[in-house]
Amino acid sequence: MLNGIDSNILINLPAGAVSGEKYRVANAGFIGKNGTRGDLLLNIKIMMPKRVNELERELLIKLRDISEYNPRKNWHLHNYLL
Repeated sequence: MLNGIDSNILINLPAGAVSGEKYRVANAGFIGKNGTRGDLLLNIKIMMPKRVNELERELLIKLRDISEYNPRKNWHLHNYLL
């Protein structure tokens, strides 16, 4: 749920959305001089809690252990060296 300009908007982000991606919600932006509503632009920012309780920690560890996702799979150090 997102606080829109004049109402709440339900946004369904696709699985795998990552920080820095941009999405457009048609006809949810400001009303322009010509009377039509513009688009609302979203910039995704994934935020993690600074502290977790013991149960949350255990669940995150379980997720790590069962997940096949490897965020470093295609990351190569030489791509970032000058």
